Amino acid sequence: MRRASHVGFVMIAKQGDRWFDGFSRMLVENMESCINKGHHHRFCQTGIGWVTRELYTADKEIVTTFLKRNLKLFSAEGLRYALEKSDSTTKNQMMKKHKSLQV
Repeated sequence: MRRASHVGFVMIAKQGDRWFDGFSRMLVENMESCINKGHHHRFCQTGIGWVTRELYTADKEIVTTFLKRNLKLFSAEGLRYALEKSDSTTKNQMMKKHKSLQV
């Protein structure tokens, strides 16, 4: 159920606040709530990664802040999906930092 709550937004996340003011923030708050409540299983993480990936095209700043704030809580797979549309420098920096936090 938690994965489904995110996956429903994959197709529209890339439009960000064009849906309504605060849409991007609402998505981030929903994902943050899920990831911070200890829902670290694979399908919840991949759902969050997919939505984050699409939201990145609409609002890089909010996504980057969300990822940095929750980096330690992401699985490698979820983070990889989330960073698919980011530039290679950002992707490499975040993956390296994530790896150092997992030790």
